[in-house]
Amino acid sequence: MKRDSVWRGLGLVEVHEDVFSSDKLQESELELREKGTRNIIECFLGCLEGTGWSKERVEQLKAEAMGEIDKGVYHTLDQVCIVGRKRVASGL
Repeated sequence: MKRDSVWRGLGLVEVHEDVFSSDKLQESELELREKGTRNIIECFLGCLEGTGWSKERVEQLKAEAMGEIDKGVYHTLDQVCIVGRKRVASGL
């Protein structure tokens, strides 16, 4: 089932979906790629807490990943925007 079908099933009409990759964001002065990538790494590594990974190992991975980001590596994400309208009851 497609995402727009889910929203139509919930009663929205004129549902439109737009998907674009974060690597299309070219605002170099905002450093969106770097900031987004650092945020993703923090989130991913945060998911390792309580899974048996030692704090030292997680910190080592974080340092290595941040070093790669410092060298220009970045992670892309698909940004999804879905817009729909509520159905208007007829006769009102």
